[in-house]
Amino acid sequence: RKFWPLVAVGSSILFGLVHGRWGNIFLQGVGGLLYCIVFGVMSVKDADVESFVKALITTTVLHAMYNLVITYYW
Repeated sequence: RKFWPLVAVGSSILFGLVHGRWGNIFLQGVGGLLYCIVFGVMSVKDADVESFVKALITTTVLHAMYNLVITYYW
């Protein structure tokens, strides 16, 4: 658990790179980092299955809403 900030930043960089080029690190990578933070805060609070599922659903809905906004305005 003490390495989760490092893992969150690393996975966010990879998330951005998978979506395109280096510039995508700032677009999708920062969003991915925010999702990691939300997930971490929500799932670590009680550390049970219910908290994990709620965190997963919340971040999935946030990601879907972001995609809808980008699709609509793009």
